[in-house]
Amino acid sequence: MADTLDFASPVPAILDSRKVFRQGLLIEGSIAVAELKQLCSMLSSAEGRVSARLEFGFDDARRRKIEGRVYGELSLQCQRCLDTVRVAVSEPINLAVVRSEDSARQLPADIDPLLDVDEEIRPPELIEEQMILGLPIVATHQHCEPHTASVTPPAKASEKQSASSASNPFAVLAALKNNSEKNSDTH
Repeated sequence: MADTLDFASPVPAILDSRKVFRQGLLIEGSIAVAELKQLCSMLSSAEGRVSARLEFGFDDARRRKIEGRVYGELSLQCQRCLDTVRVAVSEPINLAVVRSEDSARQLPADIDPLLDVDEEIRPPELIEEQMILGLPIVATHQHCEPHTASVTPPAKASEKQSASSASNPFAVLAALKNNSEKNSDTH
C-alpha cells in the first residue's frame, strides 16, 4: 500500500528519489501560487493555490515513474482587453526519472523525462514546471471588447504643417533650398 503525504501544510522541498519510488509514495495537496516564483512572473496576480496529485512508483519496464496531475485557477492578463482573466489550468503528469540524456531519448513518446542526477526530487519545482507547461499560449476572456488605445482627434492640415515645420530641424534647410531654387529660376 502506498504511503500518502498531504502537503496542504508546507510542501517538502526535497524528497529522496530512491525512497519515494520504493515506498510508492502518493502526494496530494496544494501549494500557494506565491511560492512558485517562476510561475508568478508570468501571471498578473499571485493569488490562489495550485493543487497536485503525484504518485511515485515503477512501471512494467521497471522505470521510476511519476504520474498524476497539477491543477489550479491562475490570473493571467487577457490579451484582448488587457484586464485580468482567471484561467483554469489542468496538466497531466507522466514522467520517467532518468539519469542521462541518452536514457531520456529512449523513452516512449508519451512519457516525458525527468533528469535525476543527484537522487533528489523537488516537488515544488516539479509542480511549477508542469503548471507552466499547462498555461495557454494566449489568455483571453470568452467575451470581451478589445483594448483600444486613446487616440487624439486628427489635426487640421494647416496645424499639421506648422507643427511639423516647427518640430522638424531640417525645415530651415528646406526653406533655404526652396529660396535658392526660386533665385536660380529667375536668373
